[in-house]
Amino acid sequence: MRRSIRIRLVAVFAMFVMTGCTTAPQRQLSTDVSRFVMLPNGQNPLRPGELSDVRQDMLAARRRTIARSAGAPIKLLELSGGGQNGAFGAGVLSGWVEREGNLDLDLVTGVSTGTLLATFAYLGTQEAINYISQIYVNIGPEDIYTRRNLVNVLAGSDSIYDTTPLKELIEKTITQEVLDQVAAEYDKDRRLLCATTNMDYEQTWVWDLSSIAKHGGPGALELYRAVVRASASPPIMFPPVEINGSLFADGGTRHNLLLGGLLDDIGMGNADETTERLHAEIYVIMNNGGYQKRTAVRDDIKHLIPRSINMMIAVSSADSVLRAYFIAKSHGFDFNLVSIPKDVHIGDNSMAFDHEVMQRIYQAGITLGRNGSWQHQPPPTDEMASWFIQDVAKDLSD
Repeated sequence: MRRSIRIRLVAVFAMFVMTGCTTAPQRQLSTDVSRFVMLPNGQNPLRPGELSDVRQDMLAARRRTIARSAGAPIKLLELSGGGQNGAFGAGVLSGWVEREGNLDLDLVTGVSTGTLLATFAYLGTQEAINYISQIYVNIGPEDIYTRRNLVNVLAGSDSIYDTTPLKELIEKTITQEVLDQVAAEYDKDRRLLCATTNMDYEQTWVWDLSSIAKHGGPGALELYRAVVRASASPPIMFPPVEINGSLFADGGTRHNLLLGGLLDDIGMGNADETTERLHAEIYVIMNNGGYQKRTAVRDDIKHLIPRSINMMIAVSSADSVLRAYFIAKSHGFDFNLVSIPKDVHIGDNSMAFDHEVMQRIYQAGITLGRNGSWQHQPPPTDEMASWFIQDVAKDLSD
């Protein structure tokens, strides 16, 4: 037995030695920036201080929305990342649309798994939301990825998993008909954004999916699908997606929510002349939270990687919610938050796409959506007590 183990270890070591010099070919840094992309502060990624086309278009759309709203609040929704926990967001959306009818959202933003939901939340109909919800409650890991063999990984693969199934799933869900529907909502001055991480520039690049649908031309559908896939592709686990010569990965690599920056920097705040009569209702669906057992983690990469991802998502989520909340309060906007209840067990691996877990968190989400169970303040964190959150919010509101 020991001899067999030693032989296998030697074989693995030999593969490391033989493949250690195998590297991907050198790439050139691309300076090709799509007109459909911006930084979270609204600027052009390659020309700091210059407003992007996306921001200028959003400002014009917001002026028109305010002019015809007669003081009615605009509605903004953020869908966070969270892997398989996106089933919770699907449930909330299902219960919400069942409770209120069409959602009629002015701005929808998504990160990671939230981006997979965002298109259908943006369309806002019961039919659209039921469609994506059924996908979330029925998929398994085989619908998202296949595991690469060890030899390929050691030979310089760009990821642990092959996401051809995810690519095919996106192609099935984002059709030309869906693209046309998104373009029609663009004409109503609604906008749909998602976050990706540009691995070459180490920046969050925000894409206007609604503008791609409307103005993307013959390549719009392919670009739209590529951006959605990139936004939902955590690095190392999933391969990056090349767009215009740059490599893009999961938006949650840097930020698990996008809304905070948009509120502060893209014409939603009091600093812009268009916002004197603006009131906004902010809705945040956090595909995070729930109950996770404290356990002694097995000391191997198979268990350490998902545990590490879960921790990073949890910390990023808490920080992002606090930032969005404080910015919303500083502008006098209503803040509404829903996250997975603490008594709902979410499993130990958000990348497992465990059918049983996803069914459970979906049902939790649909109950909260039906009941309109929105919280109006973030929960306390390990770093911030509830009294501190309340005091800061009060100071910002005064």
